[in-house]
Amino acid sequence: IEELVDLLDAGCASGVINAEGRQLLLDLIATAATEPHGRTALLGARTSDLVAARWGVSGRTVRRWAARTIHALAETA
Repeated sequence: IEELVDLLDAGCASGVINAEGRQLLLDLIATAATEPHGRTALLGARTSDLVAARWGVSGRTVRRWAARTIHALAETA
């Protein structure tokens, strides 16, 4: 997880992603990790809906935002 945090921090520092995108991905990861038996996908409906409820948006919005953030990071790798 330390390497992931470093990647997200570097993405923020370089302006590739913003702090909200960083926090959203961390929230998705933490939420998926708490699900039993690791059966929940990072961008799956259950994980997205749980995070969405905390963020006050829809699960679809969480999935779109996370996908854009991941894509931005991948483009710079």
